[in-house]
Amino acid sequence: MYCSKCGSQVLATDKYCSFCGALISNTDYTDYSNNFQNSNYYTDNSDTTLENIFIGENYEAIRKKIFSFPAMFFGLLYFLYRKFYSGFFLFLVVNVLVLGLIPELAFIIPFVFGFLFNKLYLKFVEYKVNKIKSQFIGTNEELRARLIKKGGTSWLGPIIYIIFSVLLSFIIMVIFFLIIFNINVSGENPIENDFTFEPQIVFKI
Repeated sequence: MYCSKCGSQVLATDKYCSFCGALISNTDYTDYSNNFQNSNYYTDNSDTTLENIFIGENYEAIRKKIFSFPAMFFGLLYFLYRKFYSGFFLFLVVNVLVLGLIPELAFIIPFVFGFLFNKLYLKFVEYKVNKIKSQFIGTNEELRARLIKKGGTSWLGPIIYIIFSVLLSFIIMVIFFLIIFNINVSGENPIENDFTFEPQIVFKI
């Protein structure tokens, strides 16, 4: 029995392909030679093949398209979704600096993400695959399984980022509310108190 997505041999009891992660259905063909134009996709260990395994779904679009619409629309969340953590921290710093120094350029940031993501991500994939290959000892199947585990996509990063952002915003709002509440209760403005002027009368004899 073979996976209908990548053509790798799987067991009849498998629910997911151990190479590409696709769901195994009862309609998968035992003889897939006429149903797969890319049947040699997983039959070699070329760098491009291993990189495609690491990328996972939509690898063709990432390789062929210059502009990434997911990166433009979802921004830093898409970096985390693709496990591109180094790119996430890099663009997070750039985002903060641009918004802090030149907020008028904020509308350009999504387009910058869109134009740069695929190119930088492919460089990242090349580096990660070469690193895994150089440090890995095992069979080809085990190597591909490791690439699938380390690469691909994950919702964990975006979920953690969203939760952290919500909590941080909530904490900032609470602190701001407490400061305003303290000023209203005390009836004192610390700024005004710093500039209180008390006239002094000097008598000259």
